[in-house]
Amino acid sequence: MAPIEQIDDEAALEKMLEEATEFDERKKIRSRLREVRKKKRDEREQKAQEQERAFEEKMHKLEVESAQQRMRAVGLNVQKTPVDNRTKTVTETKDDDEGFKSQTLQQESKSISVGPGGSSSVTMSKSVSSSSSSTTSTDKPKGKPKTKFEEEMEVKKREREEKRKQDEAKFKEQQMQRKKEAYELKKKQAEDAKNRKAALFNKFGGAGGGAKPAGGGGGGGGMRVQNATTIKQKLLEWAQRVTRGYSGVNVTNFSSSWADGLAFCAVIHHYYPDSFDFNILDPKQRRKNFDLAFNTAEEQADIMPLLDTDDMIMMKNNPDWKCVFTYVQSLYRHLNK
Repeated sequence: MAPIEQIDDEAALEKMLEEATEFDERKKIRSRLREVRKKKRDEREQKAQEQERAFEEKMHKLEVESAQQRMRAVGLNVQKTPVDNRTKTVTETKDDDEGFKSQTLQQESKSISVGPGGSSSVTMSKSVSSSSSSTTSTDKPKGKPKTKFEEEMEVKKREREEKRKQDEAKFKEQQMQRKKEAYELKKKQAEDAKNRKAALFNKFGGAGGGAKPAGGGGGGGGMRVQNATTIKQKLLEWAQRVTRGYSGVNVTNFSSSWADGLAFCAVIHHYYPDSFDFNILDPKQRRKNFDLAFNTAEEQADIMPLLDTDDMIMMKNNPDWKCVFTYVQSLYRHLNK
């Protein structure tokens, strides 16, 4: 089998972690599993950034090409008609009886162009056009007709704009798909973690496992409830004892006393004082405190994180005392071996 440091398959590492029994081996597997997950996450982020840069470069290139074509169009018109003298004669005839109007347009133009060697040439042209229209309709002025080159430029501009919109829509669709996949993955991971936590919770028998009577008379059931209450009280006294003297920590129950994460950090710091500096912790940074406590307990004492940081954040100042009690019970069992 290949060394753990060379395994990149996340599923294989998770399977190895489930089968491993030695503390050092499990610690190495968890460390490698975190590296593999971080590597995959970095690769996804890098790929998304590269796609965004490619799209921006493509759009910038299209804008540059459009500007260059406009500049070439302006230069081409100036070169073709450096000098242009025009003479226009309009003759209009109106027939009141029939209600029609006829118009004759005679136009003469002269252009002078200069060749590469300094030679010049004169071009003269003459055109005559006639038109008739009904005076009963409303005459609308017409603008200057567009040249064939200008029409082609407008067509190309519309095509580029349409292509840009299509590329932008495609990129947004891909981005939404990536976000959806990331959300589904995170949702699946949360569901798996929840299932694992539930399995471990059932394995340890839960917080009230000793409170269920196994049968018999009412006296036996009362004894079990009394024993469960005694265990809960002794566990609370143990937590108070190991957290005594820590600033901002006052353990009086298994719910609100643990809501900011400092109590968990104090328990871990009591047994592993060199793992982190407790004095710099802030009760307002709840997520940081939970992550620090759960990760340190897992790395230093191989204590499975039965609690989830997101769940603790969601429950705010009143977390479920049964969940907290189960995890504190696990801390007690591992730290007092």
